[in-house]
Amino acid sequence: MWRSVVMAAALMPAIATAASNNTDGGWQRAGEAALVVAEQERADRNIPSIMIGIVTRDGLVWSGGVGHADASGKVPVDANTIYRIGGLTQAFTAELVRSLVNRGALDLDAPVGEWRQYPVMNVDFSEIR
Repeated sequence: MWRSVVMAAALMPAIATAASNNTDGGWQRAGEAALVVAEQERADRNIPSIMIGIVTRDGLVWSGGVGHADASGKVPVDANTIYRIGGLTQAFTAELVRSLVNRGALDLDAPVGEWRQYPVMNVDFSEIR
């Protein structure tokens, strides 16, 4: 998982810099800049392929990839390439929870049963924080 997080962190500056100009084609330039960084990281770390998606409030605004979808290196990655996401979903879930808490839409101290339509045994998680 950490390799994915490091990869995302490496791509962010390229995306942010290229997208800072909100004119037409800003996301295209951001994606192309991210692909340059991704290809370098892919080659340096011997990663078979990397897919990148830029998502805004409007949904997916750009996607692209580098590398190959097969071990023989004959099939290039595309928007239909399927990957195992593995432990990366934990980071997505944590970010979603953080965002909901910051907006006041979720109270971490509320009983779990308030969010389910069926009875749930409430457990005190206060020690975790």
